[in-house]
Amino acid sequence: MHPAFVHFPVALLSVTWGLVVFHHWTGSEAADRLVRPFELIGVGFLPVAVLTGIWDAEGFGFLVEREWDQPLIWHFIVSATASLVFAGHAYWRVRIREGTTGKWIDLALPTIGFWLLVVTGLIAAEMVFG
Repeated sequence: MHPAFVHFPVALLSVTWGLVVFHHWTGSEAADRLVRPFELIGVGFLPVAVLTGIWDAEGFGFLVEREWDQPLIWHFIVSATASLVFAGHAYWRVRIREGTTGKWIDLALPTIGFWLLVVTGLIAAEMVFG
């Protein structure tokens, strides 16, 4: 089930990153206004992606029963970190964002989150295609 559900939040959060970069590069206020709905919906669907991943893995046994060199463990760790980074950015944008001093936080968090998603996808490809 996980592969069917994970693409939706990944796509929305990738677009979020692109909109943030575009906003800061061009100054587009329209792009800035679009960040919030894309990110909130993407973050809102992360629990579905996480829960279906745990379901497909048949629980958390993979964290304690296998060696730490298993791709599934790192896929879980990197994707959980990406989820927390994007959730933190969404929270920051809704509650804390202020002035120009936040520009670097606004750029850094989704950029880190996006590249963590890329690494997560690469690890997933290793699991699927070997």
